[in-house]
Amino acid sequence: LNWGSARLDAGSSEEALAILADADAIGPHPLVTRAVGVAHLTRREAGAAAVAFEAALALRPDDGPVMAMLAQAYVDLDR
Repeated sequence: LNWGSARLDAGSSEEALAILADADAIGPHPLVTRAVGVAHLTRREAGAAAVAFEAALALRPDDGPVMAMLAQAYVDLDR
C-alpha cells in the first residue's frame, strides 16, 4: 500500500496500479481498494474508479472521503 501510494503521489498512476494490484491479490483491504480508485480517477477512468470505490465502501461503509470520491466518479459518468 505504501509503495503504491508513493508512486501515485509521484504522479505515476500506471506504476501505482500495478503495485496496488499485487497488494490487492493478498486480500481485500479498504485502503488498497481506495488507492486503486484514486489511481483510476487520476487517469480519468471513472468507471474503474467507481468499481473500486464501491468495493472499498463494501469493506468500510462509513468512509466519507470514499463516498465523496465515488460521487465524483458518478458525476464523471453522468450517473
